[in-house]
Order: sequence, then structure tokens, then C-alpha cells
Amino acid sequence: MVRFQAWIYYPTWTRLDPLVFGVVIAAIERFRPQWWRRLISSAIWLWLPALALIAYALWLGESEYINFNACIWQFPLLATGMAALLVCALSPRLPLRRFAIPGAAFIASIAYSAYLVQKLVIHGVAEFCRVHNIDLKSAPALIGVELCVYAAATLLFFAVERPFLKLRHRIVPRTLGAH
Repeated sequence: MVRFQAWIYYPTWTRLDPLVFGVVIAAIERFRPQWWRRLISSAIWLWLPALALIAYALWLGESEYINFNACIWQFPLLATGMAALLVCALSPRLPLRRFAIPGAAFIASIAYSAYLVQKLVIHGVAEFCRVHNIDLKSAPALIGVELCVYAAATLLFFAVERPFLKLRHRIVPRTLGAH
């Protein structure tokens, strides 16, 4: 590992961009309806730059090792592109809003759990692949990582997150939680 990765790439506090963008989008929708209407009506101009940002960010990471530019720019560019795509998906001016993607709601519900377990699962699958002489960049290894992350996230969601969400709804009176 290159020294700068310890300070730039791995810490949570340097990876808050997607969370901030999500919170800002939700806050605009909830508390600034006029801004929200303008934002979603401009979505027709956002989808192509959003896809370009995502493609460029993914291209930045296409090397054997993470270089300094990818370390600094890849996640913020991905976050910006994904936030713009989220606005596009919510806009009535674009067809994205009209299509239901089977399983998307479930994947969204386990996303935080996937975030929490991904590194551990990736290391576990990588170790399994090393022991069994499976190339880490092969399709079976990559598919294995994906399936294992979703399986672990599903277990974590149903064993921990969902019970605590139900407990919160029982403890917090409905009048305080209502909007």
C-alpha cells in the first residue's frame, strides 16, 4: 500500500461525498420545494454529464495500483455522477422514473449493510481464491465477491438492522416521527 492511501483513500471521513450529496438532495426536496422543482426540471441536461463523470471516474481507477489522482478524484466524481443520476431518476421529465427495476428496492434496503461488510467479505473471498488457485480477476472470483457481499448484507440487514428499525418504531411515538 502506498503511504497516501492511508490518509486519503481508506478513511471514512474522506469518503463522505455520497452521503453529503444524498442528504443535500433530500433536504432540497423536503425543505426547498421551489429549488427541487427547478432541479428535477433541469434533469434532462444532467444525465449525459452524469454518465460521463461516472465513466471518467471508473477510467481513473483502471490501473494495477491506485494512483494519486484516482485516490483523490475517483470517489468524488462517482458521487457527483450518481447524485446527478438520482435526480434524473426522480425527474418526471425523463423516462427513468417510469421504469420499475425488479429487486432495486431490496438492494437499496441492504445497501448500508453491504457497505459495512464489503471489505471483510472481499478479503474472505480473496483468501478463498488464493487457497484454491482462482485468479482474483476472473469472472468466478468477481461473481463470488458480489454474491457473498449481498448474502452477508442480507444476513446483517435481517439479523441486526431490521430488528433495530422495528424497535425504534415501537419506542419513538408516532406523533414525533410523523411529518
